[in-house]
Amino acid sequence: QRDVLANFKPKKEGEADYSALVISFCKKRRTAHQSQHFSAPMASSHYADNRGQAPTREELEELEVQIQELRARYPFDDAAYNYILKSQPVVQREILSSFKPPNEGEEDYSALIISFAKKC
Repeated sequence: QRDVLANFKPKKEGEADYSALVISFCKKRRTAHQSQHFSAPMASSHYADNRGQAPTREELEELEVQIQELRARYPFDDAAYNYILKSQPVVQREILSSFKPPNEGEEDYSALIISFAKKC
């Protein structure tokens, strides 16, 4: 958050909506941060499941199916979808098991789901 506040500088000021630019900026920063700290992500404890093992391809595919089901129930944009897909499996599992928006039936849960994912 500090990085975004200190370093996010849009090319044009006065736009009505900066959400896509902020998400893109955050993704780039997160990717750079992860590459610095996780040179071998599959060996990382953040990537491991509750058994301390990296997830199998089948487990990752099942997570993606579950995320698509979540998206069908709580619609969110492609940027939020990609943000979740690029998150660690432990974060994805937490989103799938614990995400409960305050209101059902909204048209777009993008901001809520990204905010929730960041807290995981």
